[in-house]
Amino acid sequence: FLVGAAGALDRSKGYDLLLSAASRACMDEPGLYFAVAGEGPLRRELDDRHGIGSSMQNLAVLALYRGEVDTALSMSREALAIHEELGDRYNIGHSYLALGDIFLWQGDLEESRRLLERGLDIQRDIGDRHGANKTLLDLGLVHLRAGDLDAARERIMECLGTVVDEANGL
Repeated sequence: FLVGAAGALDRSKGYDLLLSAASRACMDEPGLYFAVAGEGPLRRELDDRHGIGSSMQNLAVLALYRGEVDTALSMSREALAIHEELGDRYNIGHSYLALGDIFLWQGDLEESRRLLERGLDIQRDIGDRHGANKTLLDLGLVHLRAGDLDAARERIMECLGTVVDEANGL
């Protein structure tokens, strides 16, 4: 379902309350999407929060590659909180992927698997095939590092099947 609202995006019109309720509803109800159109003070705030969340996630990846694991973890958690506040399920799924990668990097395979599975559920639910494929590959790596070759093969083959389907236009 798609629910929309249009008007002057201002707190005096109650849009802050509407956006907060919509965010919670979209998190609780798969397949519910909320679109807002209009100008006003809240417009910039919404755009800024989305940009901040995405930037935090990008900086977290950079910190991880620099070996600053605690910084990466902190930034990824903050990015996830912003995306959840906005009800941005696409970026929520990718935040769980990033967090799963951090825990994989640290060697915490169980936490990595839990976070990756959570992200995969969201990615599948919203039809994010690219994100789901990346997550499936990472889950394959988690299982491989845990010594579960059958589970690793299953996840990697699932990813390959999706790629072949995409190549065949399915």
